[in-house]
Amino acid sequence: IDGDDSLKDKPPFPPFPPRNFEPPSDARKRVLAKVKAKASELLAEGLAEKALEKYSELIKTGGATALIMAARAEVLLKLGRPCAAIRDCCAALQMNADCGKAYHVRGAAHHQLQHWKKAYRDLSQGQRLDFQEGYAAMHALVTKKAGVDKEKTSPRHDRHDRAKIAEKVLHVESPVEEARVGVCSP
Repeated sequence: IDGDDSLKDKPPFPPFPPRNFEPPSDARKRVLAKVKAKASELLAEGLAEKALEKYSELIKTGGATALIMAARAEVLLKLGRPCAAIRDCCAALQMNADCGKAYHVRGAAHHQLQHWKKAYRDLSQGQRLDFQEGYAAMHALVTKKAGVDKEKTSPRHDRHDRAKIAEKVLHVESPVEEARVGVCSP
């Protein structure tokens, strides 16, 4: 069985950006940049809860981008909230489907939940978009746990062939479908 329900975090989850989004003015952008810098500073100091508050403030007040959503997801994951992290990553990917950080963080969250096939899918896509050495060992582990044959995913296949093979082998829904049906189902 893929996943362990005891590893899931429970709502409430942090808020999403407002639906009636209007691009911020230049003055507002400067304020948002300061809030983002403060969140990063708090995280560097090991104050993840306070960093989460700042990222949530930034998102609620119109400063949401795919990278900001992925950064908040990374904080949520550090706080042991993988389902909330997956939710934020899905929102980030709806904003920008090529956000490698969102795939990496969502893959790490699925890894934490022991959703091996979903972790494999997301980490593979994240590494294709933006290779990160820090995720290479996790990717190797979930590749093994998901039972993916390395022969079928070798570099000699082009990207399209690998995606088709992975989809057939793994039988998992697309990232958009995952966002629609629920973030923590195995």
